[in-house]
Amino acid sequence: GGLSVSFNGNASNNTVQIRDCSFENNTAMVGGGVFVHFGDNALENELIVENCAFLNNKCSLIQLGTSGGGLRVEHYINIRAATEIQNTVTLQNCQVLGNTALNGGGLSASLSGTLNMTITNSTFNSNKAQNGAAIETSLFTIVDGGLIEIVNCSFSRNSVNYSSSSTYPAGVGTVYING
Repeated sequence: GGLSVSFNGNASNNTVQIRDCSFENNTAMVGGGVFVHFGDNALENELIVENCAFLNNKCSLIQLGTSGGGLRVEHYINIRAATEIQNTVTLQNCQVLGNTALNGGGLSASLSGTLNMTITNSTFNSNKAQNGAAIETSLFTIVDGGLIEIVNCSFSRNSVNYSSSSTYPAGVGTVYING
């Protein structure tokens, strides 16, 4: 893929800013353009993605588990400390165009614990997936206080790949929240 960012161990109070970048024609198993992982006891970290373009990225194998053609966020933290953990992901003023994956053609997020994710003023156009052509989220053990917010975004020409033979939901929405 294009970029991988990982907050692990006891990482805390870190900010990673990705601004004015283009991720184009990248391929990976997950997170074709960008892969972000929060794990272990990571707390109060922040990822800011601003004025970026995610263009024609894809997950290399369109099978179970390949998610986030443009961007993939995984938040698997120690649940025992989850009430303290407030990691934040902000995606603003971004173009997410023509990306492909099984889940979340444009963006996929798999979440447990407490994460605030805000997507503002972004365009999702011509992305393809079986579940969540533009955005797919899977909510596992979300603790009170977590937030997923989508504000002032546009969605157009995203398409769901329908499959009647799949064990997964067959062709579910432009934005799909599983939880």
